[in-house]
Amino acid sequence: VREKLYNIRSVGERIDDRTLQRIESLFKSIDSDIMVSIVQTRIRASLIVRLKGTMKKTSVVLRAIATHF
Repeated sequence: VREKLYNIRSVGERIDDRTLQRIESLFKSIDSDIMVSIVQTRIRASLIVRLKGTMKKTSVVLRAIATHF
């Protein structure tokens, strides 16, 4: 049904814990307060980056992310 509805087949495998830790450490290297969540399903993946702080702090961190990647 998924293949017909979304034109996506269930092939491949989830990323391993080592890869998850590397992604998280990349963001933590920019600011230690960053929280990273990764959700991987059969049809999509989501990377959620959360940072609590003032507009001043979050703007600085977002600019650092933009220049880092």
